[in-house]
Amino acid sequence: MRAHDWSRSALGPPETWPSSLRSIVSLLLGSKFPMFVAWGPELRLLYNDDYTEILGDKHPMALGARFQDVWSETWSEIEPLTARARKGETIYDEDLPLVVMRYGAEQLTWFTFSYSPIEGEAGAVAGMFCTVVETTRRVRAESQRAFIARFDDRLRDLEDADQILAVSASLLGEHFAGDRVHWAGVDVLGDAFEVDHEWRAPGVSSLIGRHRLSAFGPAMLSEMSAGLIVSVEDISRDLPEPDDPAETALRPDWLVGALSVPLLRGGIWRAALCVHTLAPRRWRDDERQLIRDVAERAWTRAERARAEARVRDSEQRLRALVGASSDIIFRVSADWTELRELEGHDLPALSARPRVSDLSSLLPPEEQQRVQTAIQAALASHGNFELEHQVAVAGRELWIRTWAVPLRDARGAVVEWFGAASDVTLAHRARQELEETAERLQLATEAAEVGFWDLDPTTGSLIWSPRVKLMFGMSPDFPVTLDDFFGGVHPADQARVHAAFHAAVDPARRALYDVEYRTVGKDDRRTRWVAAKGRGYFNEAGECVRLIGTAIDITVRKAGDEHMRLMVNELNHRVKNSLATVQAITAQTLRRGEVPEAVRDALASRLIALAGAHDVLTDEKWSGAELSELAGQAAAPYISLSGTSPFEIQGPSVFLPPKTAIALALAFHELATNAAKYGALSAPGGSVRIAWRVERAAGGRELRLTWQESGGPQVRPPERTGFGTRLIQRGLASELQGQVSLDFRPTGLVCVVEAHLPDEPVDGWMADLQAG
Repeated sequence: MRAHDWSRSALGPPETWPSSLRSIVSLLLGSKFPMFVAWGPELRLLYNDDYTEILGDKHPMALGARFQDVWSETWSEIEPLTARARKGETIYDEDLPLVVMRYGAEQLTWFTFSYSPIEGEAGAVAGMFCTVVETTRRVRAESQRAFIARFDDRLRDLEDADQILAVSASLLGEHFAGDRVHWAGVDVLGDAFEVDHEWRAPGVSSLIGRHRLSAFGPAMLSEMSAGLIVSVEDISRDLPEPDDPAETALRPDWLVGALSVPLLRGGIWRAALCVHTLAPRRWRDDERQLIRDVAERAWTRAERARAEARVRDSEQRLRALVGASSDIIFRVSADWTELRELEGHDLPALSARPRVSDLSSLLPPEEQQRVQTAIQAALASHGNFELEHQVAVAGRELWIRTWAVPLRDARGAVVEWFGAASDVTLAHRARQELEETAERLQLATEAAEVGFWDLDPTTGSLIWSPRVKLMFGMSPDFPVTLDDFFGGVHPADQARVHAAFHAAVDPARRALYDVEYRTVGKDDRRTRWVAAKGRGYFNEAGECVRLIGTAIDITVRKAGDEHMRLMVNELNHRVKNSLATVQAITAQTLRRGEVPEAVRDALASRLIALAGAHDVLTDEKWSGAELSELAGQAAAPYISLSGTSPFEIQGPSVFLPPKTAIALALAFHELATNAAKYGALSAPGGSVRIAWRVERAAGGRELRLTWQESGGPQVRPPERTGFGTRLIQRGLASELQGQVSLDFRPTGLVCVVEAHLPDEPVDGWMADLQAG
């Protein structure tokens, strides 16, 4: 007031003011109570510093300004009061509600004030003097206290959690004149919140259902997860646009103004209470605090109601369980001398209210001391009583599992015991049978020299039976880890073992762990062969939590296999030497001039074919030969340097017995030799097609093989039958127990072989595996 330049104002400099005005201004400037003067016909404002808090951002422009201009938004309500004061009436009003414009926003406020007329020099009313107090905070506080009282009163008698939340949302929506109030359950990990209780103003859309939590952006979610209230005056203006257009599309239909109170339990965001407005709204601190108080009160009441409902349900289930169960439910005194309650029993030897001593009479003599010892131990430790024992009822011996827990008072003293007794006779017998089965299994595995192992890949914990430890050259009491296992594997086998292990524990592959490897004994440094099999067990998350299997020492078997390999190699060597000797003797014998050179060449080539067939059998350890390999061996000499072959070979896999393989190899040789001399292979562009098929037949399989030549010179039937033809038609047919036909067509020779093949032998365990 003193610093203001009044010379340019409508009131003029202070020294020109009437004495009554100067006196009243001096009064208000010396007061700490908010005061102002409205002077002259235009009611120009003069006020003290304390009134500036009421003016807010209207100060200092309000100095000397017209009353109706400063408070234009409330003038329609204030003008009648000022008119009465200017007529000489003193006006007083308490807690008058006014909507004022301060700091750029409309605010609902309350004022208590007094207007007093001021006379001018001529004695007429020249203005008015006002003392004023803003009572907005008190009025709001009283309103909120009244709301909380009404809120608590409405919720006091509600027992259903859903009803508590629904009523609280309704009360809050009506109190704040909002457009929507809802409760939402929050699933942070699932990026979702579900609205299940909602109050809406007429015409407002519903949000009941499941929605995406991330639609509100990371900043808001971070604050809510930390338990902070989030308030938004205008979501389209105050929140940044999300990257996902789908999230932007959600916002206009949902809200404009919003206030959300998160509810945390155990540090985890569980729920939220949200108030929405379809118009922008500036949220005050007292409103934020009131909504938080309401949220905590309602949520706590709802949780308590849920807990009480669970207790009621639990009591009902317990009563139903006691009624439906065959168990005996009992209560005994703290010292186990008084039986206070016995329910669900069907013991004809007992009275309606038996004593504890009556119960002990059901125990066989050999069990009485054991049961009494267990009771004394529970009394001494104040811990749970649990014992499986025999009883004799109506001439029958039963096994009973008795279990009891101590019930304590507020000081922790045991006041009684609550327990149950279950008939476990069948389970006891089953356990005995299981123990006997386990003993038999152990004897069987010991007899079969099988070891067991069990691995937890998550912790590296490893369990080996003593037999497995022996395979790694360890003492039975040696503690083992996964490092001991890999460290005991022979260096040359490490890669295979690692590959098998990782394939077995890989969630994507889950392969059978099946590997043979050598070990180097930890103590004796001996090399042993081990065959290990196992399988991984995976949890719902796909993690391998156990790898269990067996191990067998196959050192003796491996030594036998090695010996057999040496024997087969020696046999092959001797067979080849014998064939070489036969070839040398034949060549020496037929060297005389009376034997034609063609005969010598034919015999030599047949011996070479026989040796080739033996090579194929040698590769299969004389177990037989693959038909496709025999055909390929016959075609091999005719492959050009560029890699092209005049042969086309086609047919399924057929494994032939040794004798059949040798006979068919010699037949292929004769057919190929004849084709090279007289048939398709004697002319450029000629070709041979070898094709076969196998069909099921009674007692085995039927093989049909066709040798078909084309592209060679015109063929005529031979005038005489040579040795090769006889070998094919008679020898091969006899060996195969079938038929062989030669068709000398002009376009090329066609040889058809029809033979009966026995079923391939399959061991019993392999048949079971295939059937499974």
